[in-house]
Amino acid sequence: MKNIYNIGLSFSWAGFVFLSINFLIGVSLSKITIENFIISTFAALIFYILTMIAPIFISIKYNINFSQALNKFLNYKMFVYFFIGIVVFVNLGWYSIQLEVIKEILNMNSIIYLLLFAYLFAYGAFRFGYIWIKNFSIIVMGLFLLYLIYFFIHNDITISFNNIDIYNISFNEILKTSISIYGVWAFSSSSIIMDIAKKGENFLNTFISLLIGLILGFFLLLYLGYFLSKFYNINSFYELNMVFGSLFAIVLLVLNIWTTNDSNFYSSMLALESIGIKKVISFILLPFISVALVYFYKDNLYNILSKWLYLMSYIGFVFTAIWWYIIIKQLKLKRIKNET
Repeated sequence: MKNIYNIGLSFSWAGFVFLSINFLIGVSLSKITIENFIISTFAALIFYILTMIAPIFISIKYNINFSQALNKFLNYKMFVYFFIGIVVFVNLGWYSIQLEVIKEILNMNSIIYLLLFAYLFAYGAFRFGYIWIKNFSIIVMGLFLLYLIYFFIHNDITISFNNIDIYNISFNEILKTSISIYGVWAFSSSSIIMDIAKKGENFLNTFISLLIGLILGFFLLLYLGYFLSKFYNINSFYELNMVFGSLFAIVLLVLNIWTTNDSNFYSSMLALESIGIKKVISFILLPFISVALVYFYKDNLYNILSKWLYLMSYIGFVFTAIWWYIIIKQLKLKRIKNET
């Protein structure tokens, strides 16, 4: 019997989506009722499942990553360049938002320090590739999960479900919330997830592993943000990590950002390499551009977060439709071939 779980894949993807902003999104949703929140998260999870199936299937069947899939199935180079440009644009956006978090939490006004962090976050992926992404994510996620165990033992945390009222369900609120939750990782789950999926052995193994990674890296933080904010007035990832003191909170926050930005850079580097841009060029340019966005963008990058998430959900729907169209087209071609 084939192994149906790969811990390396799970933690690779968990590290990719292990983002402190996930916690903040949970906090922002703490104003809605528990029943609406839970239904919204399950609806979003279904969206994710439908999204992840197609790119993972294509990646495993043809042993290709995202940029290789574009080159294989899109007939026009213009479309390949366009979609690769979207990947780099989105990754730069997330990279910059994460650097903004670092800038605020460490109160850094020096562009030199910001540049140091930007290049540090990209160096591991540039130097060692996927093996660094996998091993570093296992370390960081393992540390965080151990910390959570300590946190719940150290604190008397009780979540009450007594106020759930099925007659208080708002379908409009659920739809809006589920799309917002889906938007956080819709883009990545419909595109650059293939860069990780290519490392898998078979479809079922890879799909289950990456779904578990999504739950560990995203939904766990989302639920923590919601319930700890709603019942215990813990309103940031930094406050969650304060049990061991401010130094530990800062270190874990930096590691949280490091894994995600590392993975963002890795995917951008692979995408640009597929169109002839060398890795060293990506390493020189991408972190520098991200710092420039943070330093010169006069409005706080958090101000665009809500609109950004909706944009991500729409792009995710587009990519999902493209991959499902390719699968259906390939199945039709196979059927025609068999009939002839």
